[in-house]
Amino acid sequence: MNESEEKQLEIWAEGTLRQLVDRQAPAELSKQVWATLHAREQRVWWRRAWTLWPKQGQKAVILCNSVLALGLIVYLPQYLVGFGDGILTQITVEIQSWLKPINLWWGEAKSVGISALNQVNALRWAWWLVLVGLGLVYVSFAGVGFALYRVLRRPSIN
Repeated sequence: MNESEEKQLEIWAEGTLRQLVDRQAPAELSKQVWATLHAREQRVWWRRAWTLWPKQGQKAVILCNSVLALGLIVYLPQYLVGFGDGILTQITVEIQSWLKPINLWWGEAKSVGISALNQVNALRWAWWLVLVGLGLVYVSFAGVGFALYRVLRRPSIN
């Protein structure tokens, strides 16, 4: 299709669309739409879409999940060393060598984390607690992933 044909098609389509009559939505549909919009506005902030959360709330969730993930990456393998063929020990050593610069600031958090994990290890039901914790981490990471997807893949309004 050349330029003149495209221009003629554009003029024809625009003229045809301008001739269309605006139609009113049924009254019942209009009421339902307004009721839905009003209900969405009345939701508390944490029940709204992630993109509508306050920025402080978004940052707090991302920070908490990051700290939790870092703590799991660094410290969980130390407590699973006896349950493998030594590969967990190698992974732990490798990860700790990568995170050596962070360990300078991590000292206080490390002592609190180790004492908390020692208390957890003293309990008989520690494995259930670990499994529940890992499940919660998985769910929170999935939530953060979905939220980031919604933030980053927001459709353009054109």
